[in-house]
Amino acid sequence: MTRIGTSGFSFQSWRGQVYPHSLPMEKLFDYYVQVLGFDSVELNYTFYRQPSQKTAESFLRRSPENFDFTAKVHRSVTHEPENSDTKRNLDSFIAGLSPLIDSGKLGCLLAQFPPGFLPSRASVNRILRLREWSHPIPVAFEFRHRAWFREEALQLLGEADVCICAADLPELGSLPPFQPVPSSGHAYLRLHGRNRNWYSNGSRYDYLYSEPELRSFLPVIADCERNGRTVRIFFNNCHAGHAARNAVLMRRLLNESSPTLPLQT
Repeated sequence: MTRIGTSGFSFQSWRGQVYPHSLPMEKLFDYYVQVLGFDSVELNYTFYRQPSQKTAESFLRRSPENFDFTAKVHRSVTHEPENSDTKRNLDSFIAGLSPLIDSGKLGCLLAQFPPGFLPSRASVNRILRLREWSHPIPVAFEFRHRAWFREEALQLLGEADVCICAADLPELGSLPPFQPVPSSGHAYLRLHGRNRNWYSNGSRYDYLYSEPELRSFLPVIADCERNGRTVRIFFNNCHAGHAARNAVLMRRLLNESSPTLPLQT
């Protein structure tokens, strides 16, 4: 099974591009599900603030039965040195998502580490602990340094059956290459765009993939689907609704039923 969605859904720049200008903020998720027809979303706000059961219950009520959520792990777990609070912070994170977990709608967690998190035996052990603490929820790990894709690091992670998120990024500096490393059960693709002004936060995600660029991913997706893996594809090029447009187009390229994305005015 392949699921396609966007990295977040609540963006001011989507108004007039994806959402009608008049759509209330509290109705954005409903529009994302009911009008755009997506069956998955990557919750990014959970990286910046711990999720609450109240919000998770709202998502649960408003999503159809086959809807699948992914949540980005809180930054206190991935972007701060590991200490005695790390597991406690992760436990709080998981508790806030418990309505989605209990319903079976939380399909995966995304743990993104910063560029300074480099491969070592200690780093691999930290990854394995995070995965153990999150069990039975699958975890995909996203790295922001190409050192993780050297043979020795991949061998360590491969032996442990760790799912490495394949991030599509501009070819710059130490940014990693696009290289899916699926685990036995799932694969995770995260398409950020290829804007070469990556180090300028204002324009980092301002990129619209062309149809030929999206077609180039199709063999990779087919390979990830082998052996019954669940493949999750999220577009994080969220500026001005690019992510939604590309997600709809990718869904069409994969021959899935897809509504026409309305251009709002």
